[in-house]
Amino acid sequence: MRSLSTAQMQALADRVVVRRMFIWCDALDLDGNPDPAGFWDDVGTIEYDGRVYHGSGTVISIETLSATSDFSIPRLKITASGLELSTNELVRSRRLAQRPISVSVGLFAPANRALIPPLIPYFEGVVDDPDIPTAAGGKSQIILTCESASRALTIKRTETRSKSSLSQRTAGDRFYDYTAGQREKTIYFGRKGP
Repeated sequence: MRSLSTAQMQALADRVVVRRMFIWCDALDLDGNPDPAGFWDDVGTIEYDGRVYHGSGTVISIETLSATSDFSIPRLKITASGLELSTNELVRSRRLAQRPISVSVGLFAPANRALIPPLIPYFEGVVDDPDIPTAAGGKSQIILTCESASRALTIKRTETRSKSSLSQRTAGDRFYDYTAGQREKTIYFGRKGP
C-alpha cells in the first residue's frame, strides 16, 4: 500500500485533484559524465526536490503496470513522440542503456495548480532498451523499455549458501560453518533414525 500525505488523502477524498506523471532518468552524456533528464506530462518547467522536470505535454505515454499471477516481473514501456525536441535530445545525445529511471505520480490541486507533495513512487528500474523504430509512413516514436529494479531479486546466484561467500561479506559470521558437512548426513523426517 502506498503511503500518502494527509493533504493528498484529503484532496483525493474531496475529488479535487489532477494527476501528472514525472519521469527522471540518471542518464550519462556521450563522454560518460552524469547528465540526468526529467520530464512531466504537462507544459512548462517544474522544480521539485532539486530536480528540474521539463514539460512534454501529451507527447509521453506510460504503460499501465499490471500484476501477474506467475510471479514474473513486468516491464514498463514509455512511449514519447520522436518529433519533440526535448525527448529526441534525451535519446540521441545521452547514454540511456542500463541507466536508472524512475516514474512518479504527482497530485496537483486544480484551484491553485500547486503540487501536493510528495511525489508518489510508481516505478523504479533501469532503461533496458531505448528504441527509435523507423518505418516509411509510420509514426515517429521513441520507445523506452524499462526493467524493474525488483528483477534483481530473481537472479540466480551460486554464492548464496556457502561459508566462503558469507565470510567475504561478513568475516565474523559463522552461520554456514557446518553446512558443508551436513550434506553427507541422512535426515529422517517423521521417523526415528537407526
